[in-house]
Amino acid sequence: MPEPLPKTLESYREAKSWFLQQMQDTYELAELESMFRYLVAEISPLAFNQVRVSLDHKPNADFSEQLWEITKRLQDGEPLQYIVNKAYFCDLDLVLEKGVLIPRPETEELVYRVLEVLGSDFKGSIVDIGTGSGCIALALQYMQPQATLMGIDKSEAAIAVAEKNAARLELPVVFENIAVEDFRLEGTDVVVSNPPYIGRDEAATMEKHVTDFEPDGALFVSETDPLYFYRIIAEKTATALAVKHVFLEINPKYAAETIALFQGIFKVVEIHTDINGKKRMVHAQR
Repeated sequence: MPEPLPKTLESYREAKSWFLQQMQDTYELAELESMFRYLVAEISPLAFNQVRVSLDHKPNADFSEQLWEITKRLQDGEPLQYIVNKAYFCDLDLVLEKGVLIPRPETEELVYRVLEVLGSDFKGSIVDIGTGSGCIALALQYMQPQATLMGIDKSEAAIAVAEKNAARLELPVVFENIAVEDFRLEGTDVVVSNPPYIGRDEAATMEKHVTDFEPDGALFVSETDPLYFYRIIAEKTATALAVKHVFLEINPKYAAETIALFQGIFKVVEIHTDINGKKRMVHAQR
């Protein structure tokens, strides 16, 4: 239970100090900083990108009560993105609902890698496999407006959320409710994917706010076949010769094995580290 919060706060900075103190045993400081920005953007007149420069502004009358209620839910383990039904990804403001994977900062790095390689004027077709909220496909469409984007996912709930996001953002991404096993890649130039890659044997080391709330099917694969989705993608791209690039987010634990799946199919297979120095991305190029 959070400690009482003054009904009248003099500044958002005061609120931030209280919030960090209440949550310091649950999340890392960097994550709490981001969460506070989410909160303020949701329950105040400030936009997400205004929070950092507006900490000395005075909150409105209802702010304290709303902040206390959300902090209580956070202490109970509920992820903030599900509380506010919103996620920020590559500067896009996305709708998010329970049952759909929360976008991660590491996945933003995957998007920027695609942009770095292909450029903002890329005109080909890109398929995002396991699209979830649509975050990857929508961010790429926003950054590469001349490209043709499609996102696929076997989860009806995920596709419904992705379509809501496309409509809200007025981005012409096509989403289809189909499993990767049944999807044909013919005519596709680029494949991007952040598939499930965590072995169920790793669940014990993960935070409860992930394992208790986020969808198992978007997170976990069998520890007996941890590369299942990567193998399917490799097999499909082996015969879909139009695919010139594959960009993947991976489990660092299986980096070498993932690379091996695409060697022999693509001329160049590279691995890239994320901001934390972990082997997080694979780029394969014909």
